[in-house]
Amino acid sequence: MTSKIVVNNIESDAGVSTVFFNSDIGGTGGTLNVDGNLNVDGVLSYEDVTNIDSVGLITARSGLQVTSGNVLVGTTDATIYNNGDSDSEGIVLRDGEVIDIARKGDLQLTLNRQTNDGFHVGFFRSGSPKSYIATRNDAFCIDVNNSERVRITSSGEVNVGGSDMTQTVYAFQVSKDLGTPSASGTSLARFKNANSTYSQDLYLKFNNSKDIIWEGGSGNGGMTCNMGTRGYVWQIGGSEKLRITSDGTLRQSGSNSALGQGDSVAKLTQYTIDGTTPGGVGDVTTLETISATSNGSDYKFIITKREGSGGGSCFINLGGNSDGSISFGTNTSGSGTERLRITSGGDMGLGTASPTARLDVRRDDADGKIAEFHQSTGYGIQIRSSQSVATIRAEYNQALVFETGTTATERLRIHSNGSVTKPSNPAFLVGRTGGNHTFTLGTFPFNVARINVGSCWDTSTYKFTAPTAGIYYFFGQVYYNSGDGDFRVAIRKTPNGGSGIQLCTAACDTNGSDESLTVSIMESLSVGDTIELYSDQNASRTCYYNINQNTYGAHTYFMGYLVS
Repeated sequence: MTSKIVVNNIESDAGVSTVFFNSDIGGTGGTLNVDGNLNVDGVLSYEDVTNIDSVGLITARSGLQVTSGNVLVGTTDATIYNNGDSDSEGIVLRDGEVIDIARKGDLQLTLNRQTNDGFHVGFFRSGSPKSYIATRNDAFCIDVNNSERVRITSSGEVNVGGSDMTQTVYAFQVSKDLGTPSASGTSLARFKNANSTYSQDLYLKFNNSKDIIWEGGSGNGGMTCNMGTRGYVWQIGGSEKLRITSDGTLRQSGSNSALGQGDSVAKLTQYTIDGTTPGGVGDVTTLETISATSNGSDYKFIITKREGSGGGSCFINLGGNSDGSISFGTNTSGSGTERLRITSGGDMGLGTASPTARLDVRRDDADGKIAEFHQSTGYGIQIRSSQSVATIRAEYNQALVFETGTTATERLRIHSNGSVTKPSNPAFLVGRTGGNHTFTLGTFPFNVARINVGSCWDTSTYKFTAPTAGIYYFFGQVYYNSGDGDFRVAIRKTPNGGSGIQLCTAACDTNGSDESLTVSIMESLSVGDTIELYSDQNASRTCYYNINQNTYGAHTYFMGYLVS
C-alpha cells in the first residue's frame, strides 16, 4: 500500500477509536504493509499487539517490522542527531544502520553499525562531536576531541596518549607531550591504591634535566621493588651499571671492557648538595676500584674521604701499588699523602713505604718524636707470646718499670732520680747462726741466707747457681778460732757439666785465735755454673759464724751478685 492511512478519533460502543482490517490491505493473511508513513494519533490494534497508549507506544507480542525508511520515537525530526536544536529530543532509527538519541537541551548520541572500520559510537554536544568509539585496522579505539587517545590492537597491545597508536611492540604504552617539565618533575602517570586504610600513590615523572623519577606519594609506606629471583638491574646507555643480585649482593659493573692504565672500574660515591660544607657541592666519600695496570690483571680498591674541617682529605688503599699492600693516607690540605703501609708480607711501615721489619717507624725531621705512649690505667706497652709477657709502663711516681715472665714480674726500675734497681737481680748473703762451729772443710756449710734474691743459693748444697749468664762479683770472709796454724780459703767455680776450679785463694799463718781471711773476685758465669766458698785443706777447723750477731755483725760469711 502506497497511500497513508490516518485514523482520527473513530469511536466504538466501548468508547475506543478502532479500525479493523479483517482482510488483506496491500497484502495477504491480515497483513498491513505500509511503504510510507503511518501516523497513529489514537489506537492501532491487531491480534498480536496490545497495550497501545494514546501517544503511539506499541508493545508487540510477535514483532513489529519496518523494512525501509526511518522510525521516529518522540520526534518528527529525522535529522535530530545533528541539528543542534536544544529543544529537540527523541530517538531516530535510520534505515536499520544508525540509531540517534537526543536529550532536550543537553546531548546527542549516535550508534552506527559499521561493516568496516569507522565510528561506531559518537557523542555530540550542541551539534559538535566530542568523542567516538571506533575501529581502525581491526583495533578498538577511543577518540576525545577528534583525537585518538586509547587503542587496543587486535593482538592485545594497549596504547594510551596518542603519540604512536599503531605500535605492537609493547604490551602497554603511555605517551603524552608534557612540554617543558619542571625541575622537580612533571607527572606522566599516577598509580594509586584508593583504599582508605592503605592509601598510597606512585608517580612516574620527567624533569627538565631529562631524568626519569619514580616518586612515592604521601602515604606512610615505603617503596619495594620485587624483581623475583633474578635480581634488580640498572642500565645507563644500554649497558649494565648496577645490580642487586638475588642473594642481596650490591654489584657495580665496570665502565670499560678493555681497561687502560688508571681506568676506574667502578665507583660508588656519597654526594652532598650543601654548598656550605668544606669543598662545597660534590662527592664527599668515594669507594672506587681502579686497574693499576694496562691489562686489568690487578686492582686496587680506594676509600677516599674528601676535605674535612681542615680542608684536607684521607684515603685507604687496598691492594694498591701492584704489590698487594694496604696503605693509609692523610693530609690537612689537598689530596691525601701516604702515612702508613702494611706490606703483603705483613711488615708495617709508619713513615715509610718500604718497611724492613715487622714494625718500622721513621720520621724525617730529626727533632721530632718517634713514639709517644700514654696510659691512665693498665700497661703502657705490652708484648705477649704464648708463654710469656713483657711490659714497659710508667708509674704515677714517675718511675719507668720493665716487667717480664709468665705473669709480668718486675725486673728493672728506673726511678725519677735516675737510680736503677733490679728487684730480681740475683744476689745472696749467707752464713750460719750461733758462734763457734767446728767442721772438716771442704765447702763452707752456709745454711742460713739473709739475702737470697732469685733463690739462687741452696742451703743444703751450700752453693750458688747462676740463673742467667753475666758478670758476677763474689766476696767471702772467714774468722778462725782454731789456734796456731796455716789456713787457706778460696772461691771455687764448677762450670755447668764440668769440673771445679779455684778462682782465687788467700792464706795466713796464725798464732792463736781471732784471725781472719778475705777473698773476692769478679767472674763471668754461664747459666747453671755454681760458686762456693771452699778450703782445699780438708781439715777440721773451728770458725766463728754468727750471721745474725747484732753487736759485731757477721764474722764468717759469703756473698755475691750479678753485675751485668
